[in-house]
Parts: sequence; C-alpha cells; structure tokens
Amino acid sequence: MKSEAAVIKRLKTEGYDNVYAHAAAQGEVDEEHEHPFDTKLHIVNGKIRIRVLAGGALTDLSLKEGDETEIPRGQKHLAIAGAEGCRYIVAERHHCSTQPFGCI
Repeated sequence: MKSEAAVIKRLKTEGYDNVYAHAAAQGEVDEEHEHPFDTKLHIVNGKIRIRVLAGGALTDLSLKEGDETEIPRGQKHLAIAGAEGCRYIVAERHHCSTQPFGCI
C-alpha cells in the first residue's frame, strides 16, 4: 500500500489542484450531489459505495483499499461508507487549462 503522501503527490502531478484526505464514518451517507469540477477518489482503507446517475442509468461502484474512480464535473452521485467506515484521498481539478484538451 502506498502512503497517503505518495498518493497525494501523484494526484497533484496528474493536474489535480486540491488534494486532501477524508474519513467517512461507518455507514455515513453523502447524499446525491454534483461538483463544478472533476474529482478522483483513491481509497486508502475501508470500503465505500458510489452511485452515479448518468444518462438516466444508475451505476453502483463498490470500492475498496487501493481502488480509484473518477467523477466528471456535473456528474450526479452519492456515496455510502462501508460498515467499518472509509478513508480516502479526494482530488479536485478546478482548472480547465490542466486538462489535456482544455474545457470540453
């Protein structure tokens, strides 16, 4: 398992400008929402379920230690922490100039 500091450093080199660790309590629910920026999650320990609604279809992702997922800006989603909680790294990309093709 890579250290949190190593994961944060890598994500910053990928163009994410706000990167931090977050701990979700056992069974914690982050209700449906969306962000005006791209997000990547890296699971440090525990489990979390991410439900994404895209084009009328619901996708349910079950993530565990070491898994990553990307959530594009404007994508509606919700998160539910597992029975033992979940610690993860959140990476936010706010600037279009850091994306390979700019804002699309």
